Amino acid sequence: MNLPPIIYDCGGVLVDTEGLANSYMAQLFSSMGYKIDGGACRARFQGKTIKEACAEVSDATGAKVDYSDVRKNLNNALQTGITAIPGVEDLVTTLVEGSYTVCVASNGTVDKMHTTLGQTRLLPIMKDVLFSTDDVARGKPFPDLFEFAAREMGYNARNSIVIEDSLSGVKAGISAGARVLGYCGDPFTNKDELSSAGAETFNDMKAAFQLICAG
Repeated sequence: MNLPPIIYDCGGVLVDTEGLANSYMAQLFSSMGYKIDGGACRARFQGKTIKEACAEVSDATGAKVDYSDVRKNLNNALQTGITAIPGVEDLVTTLVEGSYTVCVASNGTVDKMHTTLGQTRLLPIMKDVLFSTDDVARGKPFPDLFEFAAREMGYNARNSIVIEDSLSGVKAGISAGARVLGYCGDPFTNKDELSSAGAETFNDMKAAFQLICAG
């Protein structure tokens, strides 16, 4: 039996980074005149790269946002306080033990993934299979990153399963021809939006295993 590779997004799917990350970003952007709170920042920029968020704030305020500094300071802000999404450590372990190939494809940077996954049991499993938007010309919602990750793992994206929590990620997975599972365990996630974009939605990582095996 040919098992499909499982390609995970990182923040919001493997690790709970969104609260801390968006709190930091909101404070930074508000200090520059782009008034926004953590929840609104999360809704506005979910699924986008830090670079895209910085560019939008720069355009809106006329202030120069140093992307390199933001990236560095955000990584520092995430050094502690990160936990795995409930049930996902057991899910990944079960899949690996069942001979599934797993990897991560994130709009975030590899150093950020090392910082966040390193606070969980996931980094030893994933450390050699982390793919970032820095690896491709276009990040999500374009299919490039999922196509690249699948190819690097020796597969075609069309034979892969993508697990995502953002609209841009779901669109990228669908455009790549993958089967997309949309994690909606976070109250900020719009289940109807992900479903309309083509994802099979679920609220609990235990359900993800059942969906994967049923596919």
